Amino acid sequence: LRHPHARVVQEGFSVVELIDSDAVNAEMARGISDPVVAAGVLKYGIGTYLGGGHRAMGRLMEAADSHPLGVAMVRAASAWRMTGLDSIAVPTLQRLAAEYAVSKPGSPHPESAADALAWATALEEEVVQLLEVVGADQVRCCDYVHDQLAGIPSPTATTYCDPHPRPIPWGAAAEAATTTGETLELSIRAHEAGHSGLAESLLEQVLRSGGPNSGGAAYNLGVLLAERSDFDGARAAYQAGINAHQSDFDLMAAVNLGVIERQLGDSDAARAAYRYAIDAGHEEQTPMALTNLGNLEAELGNSEPARLAYEAAIRSGHPIHSAKASLGLGELERKDRNVAAARAAYVRATEAPDPHIVAEAASRWGDLERDAGDPQAATQ
Repeated sequence: LRHPHARVVQEGFSVVELIDSDAVNAEMARGISDPVVAAGVLKYGIGTYLGGGHRAMGRLMEAADSHPLGVAMVRAASAWRMTGLDSIAVPTLQRLAAEYAVSKPGSPHPESAADALAWATALEEEVVQLLEVVGADQVRCCDYVHDQLAGIPSPTATTYCDPHPRPIPWGAAAEAATTTGETLELSIRAHEAGHSGLAESLLEQVLRSGGPNSGGAAYNLGVLLAERSDFDGARAAYQAGINAHQSDFDLMAAVNLGVIERQLGDSDAARAAYRYAIDAGHEEQTPMALTNLGNLEAELGNSEPARLAYEAAIRSGHPIHSAKASLGLGELERKDRNVAAARAAYVRATEAPDPHIVAEAASRWGDLERDAGDPQAATQ
């Protein structure tokens, strides 16, 4: 059984050493002209990509009856990775495996847990294991097999998606998370999968820890609560994120807090939140906060403060936020009947890399010219 891309790679190499090393894989990938093949070699390694992973999948698919518990362990370990946790303790894997069996009860080839684990961790083509041993009593489903079972887009010639029901073990993963980083990642995956209750509980757990991930937990908790319109809860979470002063999460929380305060009608609190992010001089959050502040001041009828905020965001040169600020400035100048200034702002916004911003700017520019009595310019 050969990988369909084997010939492409062989054309580029005369001697290949099957060494699992990021540096070696990167060097080999640079010598391959086909971008898909190069991506496969870079992600999985030359040995796994060319033969080992392909053969390992074949071995897994053919073993439902001959190694039912071993197959169940591999499927369970792959489902475990969907929670955001990487490796799984062998006792936990053995406990979960029964839920992932694909053969009927009473298999003619019963396995002991030890035999199943030995089969699943055996080397294929001397380069890949279905389950990789990563520590004392810890294993992980290998990247190639996990991507195939989970249906994750990957640079392979063929894609297999597990046709059998495969529940994600959220509860077991929550019990197994040992660090706040793991708990935070688990909460994000749970939220993405629609388990908002579990995600909220996990985020609150990390936030209470006061550790190095509490800022990220506070920010994400604010997002989750705002999504369900719990604005008071979101406000408290974002304020906790600001107070944590961790990484960039305090600035992200400040910008979002400004949005919440604006929605709740507290313009002074919104202005203060935006100012927190503005004063930090951050390349991403500062121009976003400036643009939001400009929008706030414009809504309140404060043309000059709005103009100053928009112009500062434009000077940042941020490709998206400066363009959004140009849109806001164009509307402000248009309302103040400064046609030339409004035109210049809209023209600047049409240079944005975002096609939606470009389309909006072009539409507003056309409306401006039409209102100014130049229908020909409006259609250009």
